[in-house]
Amino acid sequence: MSNGTEPALRCVEDPYHINDVENMLLRFREQGYVVLRNVFERESVDAFREQVEAAVKRTESGRPVLPADSPLNIAPTRASRIRQLLPGALSPATMKPHPSLFEIAWLISEPGPPISADKGWHKDRDHEGMPGREYHYPRDVHLGMYFTDMT
Repeated sequence: MSNGTEPALRCVEDPYHINDVENMLLRFREQGYVVLRNVFERESVDAFREQVEAAVKRTESGRPVLPADSPLNIAPTRASRIRQLLPGALSPATMKPHPSLFEIAWLISEPGPPISADKGWHKDRDHEGMPGREYHYPRDVHLGMYFTDMT
């Protein structure tokens, strides 16, 4: 690692323009997902991936895992552009959002065949509500992060 424990990943600190935020939130409400672009400083991503690859251990079954106390586990979640979008994606009314990390598989998943929108993207919850199909805010939001270029 760069200095023993410090993750190399650096986040873009400039916030998204309010028009971009509103457009992304609209897309999220309509489609159930949205792509956030330019969240990390590009020149820091490769070094971060190298840190993660060096820190990965394999379980007896061969599954890749990061040690639970590794700062690499949470480094991507500190991105200000991600945090900028979450309040508008989660319910503004009844409950205060409580972010949780269920697993860090997005950091270390094995590469596989490409997933296209018609074969792999899906909603985990019915975000379109109940009777009348009015919009209901989701109870959770899943973040998938890619540290390689993708189309």
